[in-house]
Amino acid sequence: MKVLITRPMADAVPFAKALNGAGYSAVIEPMIRIRPLSVPDPEFTQLMEGVSGLLFTSANGVRAFSERCKTRNLTAWCVGMGSAAAARHAGFSNIETAGGDVEMLSAHVRAHSSPEAGPLLHVAGSHRAGDLSALLTQAGFEVRRVVLYQAHARSALTSQTRDALRSGHVDVLTLFSPRTARLLSELAISAGLKTELGHLTVISLSQAVRDAFTLPVKQHIIARARHQDAVVSAIHHLAG
Repeated sequence: MKVLITRPMADAVPFAKALNGAGYSAVIEPMIRIRPLSVPDPEFTQLMEGVSGLLFTSANGVRAFSERCKTRNLTAWCVGMGSAAAARHAGFSNIETAGGDVEMLSAHVRAHSSPEAGPLLHVAGSHRAGDLSALLTQAGFEVRRVVLYQAHARSALTSQTRDALRSGHVDVLTLFSPRTARLLSELAISAGLKTELGHLTVISLSQAVRDAFTLPVKQHIIARARHQDAVVSAIHHLAG
């Protein structure tokens, strides 16, 4: 079974290794490329002053912060299991994990902390899904935001991926974010593949991701939980 992975490279490589180790054939075609952004030292120092915790809404944010700053003794409030795993790998020990989206992260912070604990710093990218700052500010929290990376969308599919999709040499497509799902839909249409994916099974991380993918396929499965292991389990189930 051949699986197409559309995640950013830093996430796609370990996912591909896990799939290859399980006997599948993984093909990587990142829809988004991650590039770090610089923040002047005085500005970053001011943002960090008095902070009680860090809000991570992606593993990319964890990696960007870890490259920019050596601080690891703050609470890492992570949106889901992927960002929590990245935080553990980076050396954070006090990690709080929510259910997979910014609304759940906001609810988790409100349930397990209070505004009196001190400001929170949201480590973000240039593209945001949801407004975490607004959700927490409404509950009385002070939320600062620093943009440490930029996510650049692909402008076209590679010829290898176009040919593989058109010929039916890809069996399963995995989607982990609404932005990636929308982008892949657009690029596939531009490549003339709108009606040529009827052989494909798509596995999406959530209903929101499912809703963002607009092309007709053989079947579309939503993972039972919002983490990579649930996607792997869905692939195992397909393989029988």
